Amino acid sequence: MLDFLDLIDQNFKQTKIWGLTSHDTLLLLAEDNWESGWFVAISNIGTTGYHFEYRMPEHKSPWPNAIVKGVAPTIQDSMGYLAIAMKESEGWPDNKEVNKLLEGTAH
Repeated sequence: MLDFLDLIDQNFKQTKIWGLTSHDTLLLLAEDNWESGWFVAISNIGTTGYHFEYRMPEHKSPWPNAIVKGVAPTIQDSMGYLAIAMKESEGWPDNKEVNKLLEGTAH
């Protein structure tokens, strides 16, 4: 997970991303307020890849609090998954760094 955090630092120089941790999960928030709610959750256990979840925005959600899940098989894939989750959750709307990462990601 430390390597993943390094990649976040390398790819998001201007974007404000706050994190909360609990055991094996990193929750990403768009503001510095633990009560504001998370948009993206990432966990990594052993060599099974990076497990991603993001909350669907209410206007896209088929029911309250719908969550999309996926697994990035490698750390190289993880930044693309993170960019997709950040964009689709709408936690960081119209973010230039997210869009730059998405340009290099087939989704």
